[in-house]
Amino acid sequence: MIALAFALCVGIGLAWCVHMAGALVAPRGPEQRAVVRAGDAVMAYVQAIGTPRQDAARHQAAQALYRPGPLWSPTSPWTHGRADA
Repeated sequence: MIALAFALCVGIGLAWCVHMAGALVAPRGPEQRAVVRAGDAVMAYVQAIGTPRQDAARHQAAQALYRPGPLWSPTSPWTHGRADA
């Protein structure tokens, strides 16, 4: 039983290390990608003003600003107080 508990702890620790390995290379990578994605969406909206694509571009820009993508999670600061979180 102790060997099983030890193996479980080692497995969990290894899985956590593999999951967090990206933080060593680019600790702010997800945030940077979200900001770039939102900036691109806002720029596409600005370029679409006055065209038939304006409403769709505005919607996409609002979504990119409201939901930052991979950062969105139940524990993310952007979700606190939201009804759909």
